[in-house]
Amino acid sequence: MLNIKKLVALDRILNMKKTKPKTSTAADDKIVDLHIEKLLVGGQGLSHVGSMACFINDVISDEIVRARIVEIKKHYLEASCCEIVQPSPHRITPPCVYVGECGGCHFQHIEYSHQLQLKAEIVHDCLKRIAGIEDPPVQFPLPSPSVFHYRTRANLKISTSPFIRIGFYRRRSHEIIAVNNCRLLAPALNQALTHCWQVLKEQPQVFANATDLCIMQSSKSEQVLIAAQKGSVIKAHTIFEPYAGPASAPFSCAPSSLALSEVIKGITFIRTPFTFYQINGEQNVCLINLVLDLLSPAFKKPILDLYCGCGNFSLFCAQQGSDVVGIDANSHAIAEARYNAQYNGITHCTFFCDDVQQRMRQFLTHEFYSILLNPSRQGCGHKVIDDVARIKPHLIVYISCHPATLARDLKRLLQHGYRIEVIQPVDMFPQTYHIETVIKLVKS
Repeated sequence: MLNIKKLVALDRILNMKKTKPKTSTAADDKIVDLHIEKLLVGGQGLSHVGSMACFINDVISDEIVRARIVEIKKHYLEASCCEIVQPSPHRITPPCVYVGECGGCHFQHIEYSHQLQLKAEIVHDCLKRIAGIEDPPVQFPLPSPSVFHYRTRANLKISTSPFIRIGFYRRRSHEIIAVNNCRLLAPALNQALTHCWQVLKEQPQVFANATDLCIMQSSKSEQVLIAAQKGSVIKAHTIFEPYAGPASAPFSCAPSSLALSEVIKGITFIRTPFTFYQINGEQNVCLINLVLDLLSPAFKKPILDLYCGCGNFSLFCAQQGSDVVGIDANSHAIAEARYNAQYNGITHCTFFCDDVQQRMRQFLTHEFYSILLNPSRQGCGHKVIDDVARIKPHLIVYISCHPATLARDLKRLLQHGYRIEVIQPVDMFPQTYHIETVIKLVKS
């Protein structure tokens, strides 16, 4: 199975015109004017210098920019924008002071309605070129209710030597940009970040052995769980009360059961630092509603939920009367899914902690009316897709966070005789190039 880096590289190559290979070298600061043809997966703009493809950040489709060639690769060039010669009418001034340095945001220079249009075009482009769909029926993305301050969880980096820093990686490097306030974080998380800076300056020993900082909010109480980590090991932790003041949140290094709770559509979920959750709480409700609507013909019929996580979709399907089997390789996520089901008194669901490809083999002869696929950015891969086809579900709902791997997997599902009914992008991550896409397929 191709990994993401190889797939994105392939995506770039598919966008290139035929060129004579060149040796990778450092550029000589050549200045060129570029017409931006379109944006690609990863948010970079595509242009050409002669017959060579050229990739550049911080631009918008149809702009003309003056750029410096910063690197000459074997098959393409990389450039840095120096001047906007002919700006897009959709270009705005980014409100964040860290734009250009921080690697977190990619689209702050684009008005939000046009961000959505560009994301739809990126999905359409991937499905056309990689999946081979001539005119994929991509609907306009569902917009996020909040375009700033929507993140209810963030993972930052910590450095205590040679400089005290909390922040995010600089774009395309492992250098930490010190961040005191992030426009994507919910207000409670920014208050917690301020508290962490204060602790780092006054008691640096608290974070001495940590490299990562996880901060996450409970929408139920606005409490913020703060965990300083090194790898998967918690080095220090606390529960921060945004309106109770710093004194209420001393850090502890003692082992502890770290958890918050969150209520989504009447179901209580446990939240810990060890499991993936959607970071846009408002939009997660929209995503759940969309998936349930697409799965509605399958209610009260068996559903197989692959890459089920903590039960973000499984529990709602089981609540509707379906017998749900969920599989995920993350032991923490499966433990939470089982706890969530038991706590809420939801039956009709069984969860297995195992490699998805390995465990699903025991279900090849089972009858599932529908299969829900919600993989990481790596996608499912050919073996999982082939086993899904062997089960022969009537209905498949695929939730993807990476258009290129989605297109790769979708191409194989189409070869197995499925047809597309719905392609609905959902914008979970405003100001970034990331886009969630939900696809409904039925057996032809």
